[in-house]
Amino acid sequence: MDASRWLRVLAVSTLALTGCASGEDSTAPSVTGNPPSPTTSTPPTADPATTALAQAAVLTQADLGGPWTVFRPESAAEALVEGDCGYGTGYAKLPLSARHVGPQLQRGEAKWYVSSTSAVFPDEAGAQEWVQTRKSSDYIECRRAALEKEQRDAGDQRLSVKTAETTGPGLGQNGYEGYVRYQLHADTGSGAQPANGSFSRHTYRVGRTVISVSVDVVSNENDPPDLPDTVSNEIAKALATVYGRSR
Repeated sequence: MDASRWLRVLAVSTLALTGCASGEDSTAPSVTGNPPSPTTSTPPTADPATTALAQAAVLTQADLGGPWTVFRPESAAEALVEGDCGYGTGYAKLPLSARHVGPQLQRGEAKWYVSSTSAVFPDEAGAQEWVQTRKSSDYIECRRAALEKEQRDAGDQRLSVKTAETTGPGLGQNGYEGYVRYQLHADTGSGAQPANGSFSRHTYRVGRTVISVSVDVVSNENDPPDLPDTVSNEIAKALATVYGRSR
């Protein structure tokens, strides 16, 4: 999280932090059409131990502590629909009670937001498959397009989102399986240039549980220079606590 890489071409004041109750970090626009036919089938339900594990495997305010407050409360997961990133995968076929959406947390007055989701698979093979999906170029592009749509739908057509990097320190160690950083861009008349917003997506796996952590940032010139490192350390400490609950 190196804030020096963010050129303040356009100082946006906020990001479209819509979140998603499906338990995905962001989704592509859903395909519209005729509504599905009514069905009387009963959706599958995870066993109590799996549900408890999914609920335990997300970051909470108590985990991050200090100046972090709840910006949006935790919620149950909702089903993915056609057009959503990850639709048709093993993740989408999990019982909803095997997934959970943690709270979105804000650090003090700074516009740094952290949220997480969890998915508990029947076995490690299923979790590993979902990790590989999240790391795939198709999935990364789907999420980029979804983030861009969210920003433009919020009202500013000058904004775009580009994939900035997919590698970082620590990958492949201690369950840290995937990383993507998306950079907000703005076209103020001379082509798209980096703005002061970014979206980082981190993927972790603990056995059959996959934990995704999102860090959305609107950087500000008044932010302390060590804030990126401070947040990284706070998240790492919080994750250690979550890991302990997820084993």
